[in-house]
Amino acid sequence: MNAWASALLLSLTGVSLVCPVSSLAQSSTPKQPQSTTVCDLVSDPLRFSGTFVSVYGIITKWHHGLEVSDARCKQHALLLEWPDQVEPHPLFEVTRNDQYAKFEDALRTHEPGTIGSKGHIEATVQGRFDYVLSKDKNGKYVRSRQGFGHLNASSVRLIIQSVSNVKICP
Repeated sequence: MNAWASALLLSLTGVSLVCPVSSLAQSSTPKQPQSTTVCDLVSDPLRFSGTFVSVYGIITKWHHGLEVSDARCKQHALLLEWPDQVEPHPLFEVTRNDQYAKFEDALRTHEPGTIGSKGHIEATVQGRFDYVLSKDKNGKYVRSRQGFGHLNASSVRLIIQSVSNVKICP
């Protein structure tokens, strides 16, 4: 029995567990992504969890990772992770093309957290959206104290499958 089947079995027997919602019905291979916004993803994460999405936004590089945000909901951002940083590894890899190379070059030239006066990066990011939550004692799904990224601080992430429309804004 694989780990996800075991987790589902534990869940069905009333044992509390914490796991990404997408892992229960994980979509491992890329499908046609649904175009949406960062704001929509963070306002209704359960609706999108485990699906392939495409979002356009401002990319910010921090010391502990990358995020994509939207000026319309500045208080929220999505953690961006590479497929090889995720356990279990998804069955897709990053599409490496000229847009990906431009994105990588832009990340190398921007200091962590820089935005505004030093410019910023904008791009469309496609990948699998994950949302982590847990069950409370009544079996209801609630936001988890566990998460993704540095210190498990994020309840949402986008596992990068491809980037396009890369724009470096001075």
